[in-house]
This record gives sequence, structure tokens and C-alpha cells, in this order.
Amino acid sequence: MTVGWGVIGAGGIANRTIPDGILLADNAGFVGITDIHAERAKSAADEFGGRVYETAEEMLADPDIQAVYLATPPSVHAQSAIQAARAGKHVLSEKPMAVSVEQAEEMVRVCRENGVILGHATMMRFNAYHAKMKELIEAGDIGRPLGVHARYSVWWDPDVPQDTGNDEEMFNLTTSRQIAWRQIKRIGGGGPMLDDGVHALDTMVFLLGHVQEVSSFTDTLTRDRDVEDLASVMVKFENGAQGIMECYSAVPNFQGRRVLRVYGTEGQLLALETLGPPSDKNQLFRLKSDEGPGVEAQAEEVDVTPALMYEAQFRLFSDAVEGGAPFPIPGDEGLHIQRIIDGVFRSSETRRVISIAD
Repeated sequence: MTVGWGVIGAGGIANRTIPDGILLADNAGFVGITDIHAERAKSAADEFGGRVYETAEEMLADPDIQAVYLATPPSVHAQSAIQAARAGKHVLSEKPMAVSVEQAEEMVRVCRENGVILGHATMMRFNAYHAKMKELIEAGDIGRPLGVHARYSVWWDPDVPQDTGNDEEMFNLTTSRQIAWRQIKRIGGGGPMLDDGVHALDTMVFLLGHVQEVSSFTDTLTRDRDVEDLASVMVKFENGAQGIMECYSAVPNFQGRRVLRVYGTEGQLLALETLGPPSDKNQLFRLKSDEGPGVEAQAEEVDVTPALMYEAQFRLFSDAVEGGAPFPIPGDEGLHIQRIIDGVFRSSETRRVISIAD
């Protein structure tokens, strides 16, 4: 069986995930797409071979569609997910799952009540380098994991237009380097913390488990915006390990801007440029001395066969729809990440450590 996919939103991420995900997965098929900008939907449908729906309601009424991929800005994820679930469609939501914990909770509840699968599209869990790190950690290769450090830096154009209050206009506004809504809180929910930090936090959770407490600073230092342009986050995991995550949107791009490092009692793992879209610059190093932890370790590159992250994401979700193994990033996991994000902003505002309660 091939699972029929409908896509809501025809922006940049859809134009990456349809060809690199849906079209490559052997158990998935691209049926059609809808967008508030009809010309964008038509362009994607013409390029990838699907139907154009004038509205989400028209798409959700199509019996050829079993699953819906939400490729819209975060502010409309909850509305679209709930609508799809009530139409009996399974839902894969782009990250972040919503712009508030309350919205994410409602998404989980409604999908569960309607017997459909809700998944969180944090595809970096399917990066082969991250999977290898998890394998080595669980095998005890670096001893007991004590901490993780993630840095995810991007450059966002400071000159994108300010919010006009018109969603249709803002969803479509771009400059040569950036889309506008990522720097508008009511649409994106936040700045780089919501767009990129969510990937770093999710990968940290993937490697070391759920978070118990969070403390952070978020600030806007360089732009006239209502979202942060830098965030520094500390977390304590349920297993006692600790983590540090930092993300920026105002630091010019540089080699090494994306780093993931896990520290253990017997060694370390260092991944370079793995936090981000697919890249041929991914590297993983193991730092461990055969002479014991007191002797300086040498970096040994770990051989990893790259994987197609988007293909894996849609293949595994489609398999779950067909009754196979559960999708490995369910809505409950997306809700946990949403609670961490909420804790990040509450901690920065109150200058307190925030407990993350699931």
C-alpha cells in the first residue's frame, strides 16, 4: 500500500521535503497541495506532479489522502492539525509543533480522540550521524553520559519587512536571504529559538532523554524585532546529565557554527555541521584514550554512511499509518519539546529555574 499525502503550505520547506521525502519514500505518494497563495501551490503541484486544492477543506475531503504534512508557519499548525484529525487524516507537523504548550496539548488530545497518528517532523533524529552517536552512547562507548553542548548559529537578514498584521502578505514576504515571518512572534512563536534551537534541543533529548529542568537567557540585542536574536539555555535531564544549548540569528555565518558534543566518563563524541539541513560537511569524531581517562584523548573520525533524513521521516510515518511500527517521534514527544521551549522563555523572563512537567 502507498500512503497518499496531502501538503498544507507550499513554502520553502515543502519544496524541499516533497522531492527529498515523499517522492523518495517507497510507501508514500504525493497526492496534492494547498496554500493561501494559489500560485505557489500550482507551482509545486506542476513541479512534483500533484493536485491543487483551493482550500484545506477540499484537500481533507479527498479520500485519496490518508496523511497530511503541515508545512505552514507555526501559528497555524494547531488549527490545521485539529481540522485534519477531525477529518480522519493522520498528521505530521513541522517543528515547532505549535506556538504554545496549550496548542500542542490540544493537538495531541484531538488526534488521540480521533484515532489518528500525530508526528513531530524533527527530521534531524534521522541524521545517520546522530543515530550513530546514540548507538555509541547506549553501548557505553563513552561511559556514563554527563553532558551535552549544542550550538546552532544562523544568519537572518535584519532588513526583512516588519509585520503588517496581514497573514497572507507576511507568509509570502521574502528577501534574498530570509522569509519575514521567522522574525514575527505572533506567527513564528519566537526567533531562532523556535526555528533552529528546537532542532538542537530535540537532538539533545534524542541522545540523552527527557529534560527535567531548564534555565535560560534570551535577548534581542541587534534588531528592532519582537523576537530574540540570541538564546543561551541550560537543561538538566531526568538521568542527571546536564546540557547547554546556544543559538544565534545575528552572528555572520562561519565554519563550525553548528556543533554537537556529548561528554561521558570515558570519552567524548563531537559532531560538526550535523545540526542543519542535509550536508556533505557532516563529521563525527570519537575522543577517547585507550590508556585511560587521565591520558589526553586523540580525535578519531567515526565512519558513518549518510542517510536521507526526509525520506526516512516520511517512510517511517507512512509505515505507522499502514499499521507498522509506531512513528519514532510521536506528538507526545513534540509536546515535551514544546514544554522545554515554553520553559526557556519563562526562565528568561522570571530569572528562575523552570521545572518541565509532562
